[in-house]
Amino acid sequence: MKTYNQLPFSDKIKWRIRLLWILLLCMFIYMIVVGELGGDGCTKGCELLSI
Repeated sequence: MKTYNQLPFSDKIKWRIRLLWILLLCMFIYMIVVGELGGDGCTKGCELLSI
C-alpha cells in the first residue's frame, strides 16, 4: 500500500530538471564568490612551480 501521492513520470523529470538547474546556478554563484574573494587554491603550489 502506498500512502503518498505518486507523481507521474513527466512531473518527476520536470522536478529533476529544476533541481539540476538550481544546482548549476549554485555552482556558478559559488565559483563567482570564490573567484572574487581570491580563493583560487593556488598559493603554495604556484610558489613551488616558480622555483
